Amino acid sequence: MAALVHFTVQGFWSLVKTQAQGLLAGGAAVGLTAGSLSKFLLLLGAGLGAVLVGVTIWAVLAYRRFRFRLGVARFDLFRGVVNRERLSLDLERVQTVNLDQPLFFRPFGLFSVSLETAGSSGREVRLPGVSRAFADRLRNRVRAAGGGGDVSRAAVGAAGAAGAAGAAAPIADTGPDAEATADRDATTLLWRARPGHLVRHGLVGGGGWWLLPGLGVAMGWAGERGVRLVLDAADDNAGFRRLLEWLVDQGVWLAGTIAVVASLAAVLVLVVVASVAAALVTLHGYRLVRLGDGFQRRCGLIESRERLVRDAKVQFVRLRQGPLARIMGLRVAEIVQAGGATAHFGSSGAGPLLIPALPAAELTAILCRLDPALAELGERWGRTPRVRSDPVYVLHMTLLWGAIPAAVGGGVAWVAGASLWALLSLAWPVVVAGAAALVRARAGLVVTGEHGAVDSGLIGRRRTLFALHKVQSVVIKQSLLQRRRKLADLVVHLAGRTLTVPFVPLDAAEDAAAWMLYRAETDPRPWL
Repeated sequence: MAALVHFTVQGFWSLVKTQAQGLLAGGAAVGLTAGSLSKFLLLLGAGLGAVLVGVTIWAVLAYRRFRFRLGVARFDLFRGVVNRERLSLDLERVQTVNLDQPLFFRPFGLFSVSLETAGSSGREVRLPGVSRAFADRLRNRVRAAGGGGDVSRAAVGAAGAAGAAGAAAPIADTGPDAEATADRDATTLLWRARPGHLVRHGLVGGGGWWLLPGLGVAMGWAGERGVRLVLDAADDNAGFRRLLEWLVDQGVWLAGTIAVVASLAAVLVLVVVASVAAALVTLHGYRLVRLGDGFQRRCGLIESRERLVRDAKVQFVRLRQGPLARIMGLRVAEIVQAGGATAHFGSSGAGPLLIPALPAAELTAILCRLDPALAELGERWGRTPRVRSDPVYVLHMTLLWGAIPAAVGGGVAWVAGASLWALLSLAWPVVVAGAAALVRARAGLVVTGEHGAVDSGLIGRRRTLFALHKVQSVVIKQSLLQRRRKLADLVVHLAGRTLTVPFVPLDAAEDAAAWMLYRAETDPRPWL
């Protein structure tokens, strides 16, 4: 029953994602042709009822044709309503095993298990409505197969309760059970977050900046409504009318400045509140534990998520530090596996393992458990000699992205008679030059015996730390201008991320590329 609910919810969600425009167009057509509210509601109800019946039928068929088989080293999946699909996965190649418990699974004690490989952009396999015992058995098979995939467990409520038998039953379950070793490994608590830590992370993490586009639209609508309300209030209230007249006497610019400053302050407050609230909800009860040869993280208020990342699967560590975090002496770290850097909001990928904002000394102590030399390279951020971009990079970016667009836009505006916009376009090269100067000041490359680091950033700054044996390829690119000045762009390809250092000296780029490729080819350790 629970798995059937899962397929129904999945069917509705797929319909919304793929047919949203068609549904909106159909609703608009019904609204225009209905003629009356009662007829519109009747037609709308009939349409929604037809969609509900259709999705339910699809969910029943998908549930009945969904089968899987778990072997000793291989997992086979059979699914499809119209087009039948058979997927076969080698358990050694599985990168991540995620255990989720949606709200509608909680009364049944069931889980949804998903598998990811290194090359997938999301979760390739999802098994809904399975028991906790089967989920643990699948996880243990993955570990025993040799990959030891990262384990992510998300549970709402008591995650330790064993579930009932999975509703989507497998065809067969062959092979001996592989006992888990993680539960027997000694654990060391590395860091536990208190509410103050989460508030601090919300302030410097910038999790609420996704609100800005919506706030911009809302401010545009509120501005028009606000003018009307102010004029209406001035007609009804003599005191408010005198205040408005005083502002007008002081000048329109003063009144406009006050309105703009107040609006920006309101937007800033909303963004900060949203960031702090998001940190308190998503990172509630954050615990970071060293478990055997990996890091185990547990957090979440509404949905508690538990995730285990093994050292062998880590591809790089990304350090972030915004302007406020730099003032407060804090850094945010992300431990990224193969393919984890491509996960984003709205995707089904697991994404990196986040370590909230911490002082440099505390973060270094945690990363030392992963790789002491890598942690030291991160701790010396800003004090390490590095290969830097040439100053001609600023001139190149200013001419390419500043002067040429400004000349074209200013010429069009002047021809159209918009002389003010033509004058304002002259400021664009200055903006581009300032941004390019900030990028150049933060960009750089550091290569040591077995590790490397690439610095980047515009408003804030980032440092990506990686072991040289994780490097997939190195590319040196040159434009006509770079060839004349013996400069080059150095491009380092890791699993799931590409790092670029622009306009570095050609000889330094060649030396760094040769050393990184030499270490990648001669190091006996596997990259994955």
